[in-house]
Amino acid sequence: MGRKSNPCVMKRHLAIGVALTIAAAGFRLFLAWRLPNDDDDDGRFYAQIARNLLDHRGYSGEEEEPYVPTYARVPDIHCFLQESIRSLAAIIIPPFGSFRFRST
Repeated sequence: MGRKSNPCVMKRHLAIGVALTIAAAGFRLFLAWRLPNDDDDDGRFYAQIARNLLDHRGYSGEEEEPYVPTYARVPDIHCFLQESIRSLAAIIIPPFGSFRFRST
């Protein structure tokens, strides 16, 4: 037997969800206004990281030795997205068989 939905409980859950969303958005706006992340040399820093990566010196923003790894701009979102897409592909593709993409 299924559970009967109680409108009072559903309204309370909806109110809690709306309150949490408003609180989270307010906290995010507070952080954006009070603690802005305005670096004038962001482009130069990323360019230096790219040069170091291309020259096999690691993920570092240093211009000369020792090339100490930086944790200021860790590329975690890219790794997260890559693994998420790989996991979804592993779940979705097998039921349909393998896909072969051809260039025309």
